[in-house]
Amino acid sequence: MKKVLFVLMLSMIFGWYGCTGEQTEQISGIGVVFDGTPLIIDPSVIYQGTSVGQVEASQWNNGVTRLTISLDKADQALHRSNLAVVVCNGRLHVVPLSGFGEPLPPSACMLGFENNTSFHWFKFKNLINNINMAARRRAQWLSDLSGLSG
Repeated sequence: MKKVLFVLMLSMIFGWYGCTGEQTEQISGIGVVFDGTPLIIDPSVIYQGTSVGQVEASQWNNGVTRLTISLDKADQALHRSNLAVVVCNGRLHVVPLSGFGEPLPPSACMLGFENNTSFHWFKFKNLINNINMAARRRAQWLSDLSGLSG
C-alpha cells in the first residue's frame, strides 16, 4: 500500500511540474535582408556567443536575399535598430551597430552583411551620419528592391 501511494505521489508530482524539461518558445518572422547571397552553413543565430534562434526560410529576388529568422522568446528584444546581422564562419551573428537603438516595428527588416569587411565598411561610411537610421533605410531599400515580404 505504501509503494502504491509513493508511486501515485511521484506520478502526480511529475504530472504537475512536467518531466520534459524547459522548452523555449520562439518568435518567428523577423526579416533580415542581404545585398547578395550570403553563404550560410549552420542555421543558428548567435548573439554574444550564445545561440538565440534559427533561420526559418530564405528567399532571393533582384540580387537581394531575405532570410526569415525566429528568436527565442527571451531574446525577442534583439529586434532593435542598433543591431545588424553578420555572416561569420557560415553562421548568423547579431552584432551592435551602436550603443542605443529603438525597437523595430514587427514588419521592419534588420540589415545583414555577408562578411565582417562589408559590415566594418558600412560603419566607416556612416561615421558622421546616424548609423541606426542609415541601417534602417538600407534595409528598407533592399526589402523594397527585392519585392519579398514575410
